[in-house]
Amino acid sequence: MLPNIRICLATLMATTLSFAIVESSEAQDGSKTPGNIQRLRSNVFLGQWQILGPIPIEADGIKALDQEYFEDERHFRGGSVRFHGARLYTWKSVDSRIVDLRGALASGIGGENCVGYAWTQFISDRDQSLRMAIAHDDMCAVWLNADLVGRSTIANSSMLDETIFDVNLKKGVNSLLLKVTNGSKDWDFAVRFLPTDVLSPLVRFKGMPDLSPPNFPVVGIEFLGEGGEFLDRHYCSGTRIGWDISGAHYHLYVHLPSKQPSTVRFVAKQPGFADFSETYSWDDVVRGAVELQFHADRAVRLLVTDVHDGTPIQNARVWEQRKQMDAVFDSHGAVSIPDFQPTVMECWVSAPGYMAKRVLLNWPRRKIHKVMMTRGGCSVTGLVTSETGMPIANATIQTAGTSTSQFQPEFQTDQNGRFEMHGFHPNRPDFSATVSARGFLPREDFTFSVSEEKPTDVVWKLAEGVLISGKVTLQETGETISGVLVVGSDQRNENQRIATTTNNDGVFDLVARTPGIVTLAVLSEYHPPVTKTIQTQRGSENKVDLQLIAGVDYRGIVKDSNGRPLRNARVMVDYGNGRRVFMRNVRSNPNGEFVVPNMPSGGLNTTVYLEGYVPNRSIPMTVGKPTRFVLMEESK
Repeated sequence: MLPNIRICLATLMATTLSFAIVESSEAQDGSKTPGNIQRLRSNVFLGQWQILGPIPIEADGIKALDQEYFEDERHFRGGSVRFHGARLYTWKSVDSRIVDLRGALASGIGGENCVGYAWTQFISDRDQSLRMAIAHDDMCAVWLNADLVGRSTIANSSMLDETIFDVNLKKGVNSLLLKVTNGSKDWDFAVRFLPTDVLSPLVRFKGMPDLSPPNFPVVGIEFLGEGGEFLDRHYCSGTRIGWDISGAHYHLYVHLPSKQPSTVRFVAKQPGFADFSETYSWDDVVRGAVELQFHADRAVRLLVTDVHDGTPIQNARVWEQRKQMDAVFDSHGAVSIPDFQPTVMECWVSAPGYMAKRVLLNWPRRKIHKVMMTRGGCSVTGLVTSETGMPIANATIQTAGTSTSQFQPEFQTDQNGRFEMHGFHPNRPDFSATVSARGFLPREDFTFSVSEEKPTDVVWKLAEGVLISGKVTLQETGETISGVLVVGSDQRNENQRIATTTNNDGVFDLVARTPGIVTLAVLSEYHPPVTKTIQTQRGSENKVDLQLIAGVDYRGIVKDSNGRPLRNARVMVDYGNGRRVFMRNVRSNPNGEFVVPNMPSGGLNTTVYLEGYVPNRSIPMTVGKPTRFVLMEESK
């Protein structure tokens, strides 16, 4: 048996290596690099990954980072075949810049309490020192050219440039290996390199639509002079910067061109996306007014039929996540949806009398998806009213199952307060719902059951709340600001907070439980936070408009007790009179320097953290001369 095993392993290794080498990827300018190895581009996430896993772990994430699951771990590379325990692990190629390990390697509980590896190569045109910026969920360890360059025990959701390591690249081919742990839910990462001598982004902008951004395109940024002449060009990747902040955010770390730009052109040309080109004034770019709306290059096309007899289903509905799409089916059960968001990789199809079906969408959009529906879905009908029995029109019903893989649509009541929900699976009868409506307190996370025998009929009541509404604008121009977070807190109970984001017109609605004093805060990455305290009353709409202003940058430097600069220190700003309504986090660079951008001019209180050192808490900062922070080593 042993010779046969060796032959099988050798064949498998050769196949894996061949697959890894044949897969091609183009450099940003469209040219291929030698051996089809990607060329390093500053500010752009690496692609051409090979990934391996999931490997179950019994220890916590920190211990898993330290444990070698394979011999000589630091020399582990794509294409090799290894045993761990009794299982054979092989590599899978994924040419994605934001790598969804859970989607690629495992689903369900198979992607929980585990560790995985990711490996890639890239070409540097010279020996150089750069900052390696990583978005990771959960913890990670990183080897560059077989040398451990750092590890992060932060187990948050992956955010843009969350962890930064100083690294030295060699001219030619460099190899990069990541070990990434996961406890539960999302499991992903992205890596890019940034210059060491640029402390804060020259250009910040947002990419929309507002959904998970694994497929957001690399964007070209072209600086143009007054006459439209070309000054400089760079490329940039983007991803999320927080779960409560909409869109994918792009931060470009480069020097200002030698000549002041007059305009900036943003260009995206990537398979699956409609070609994109928009030009903004330099003033708009500086004040963070750039929001790019991306679209797919073609529609999502579906053909929906009965699984048993092939009968076309003409009354089906299509759901993008929770949202029902405008979709009209023809007599053949076919539909084309041109405005389906390009970042969405799945949809749900439902129809009365059928169980809703999850449809995985190909990317780029290329083919007609055939959807065969099974009869037997359960329905819920009902009425949403006030506590006095008045029907509530346009109330929103958000459903949730016991698993994120279940059909979890969002429904609206009609003008009579009535609704009909269908498509629920009879084998999963228990659901929860949150019902909300303008001016009413939401009824949150209550359970309801469905029955296969007959539609479930319900009446759900909402209590009247205190409505606070308004608009957010720029003080300088009066322009409305969409997608910013508005938070309200009651001074009597700071833990009871309400929050929402402004819509496309800059308008927001909040509902408080009781009348009284409420402090509102508007939070934006591109502007200083603004707070305002108001007295609210029940029975009338409490109107308050808020204005954002231009901010200033605060600079500092972090050193140890011997005067040596400390890199990668986390600098946290708590703004709002100690009420923690807003926090901004930045990291120190290799020289210990940092910049806290877009903050009020009246001073800040800042806390600095670094593993192995005692935090330096609530240190005041002022505009102008950099503030010096000294961290003392922790006692061992």
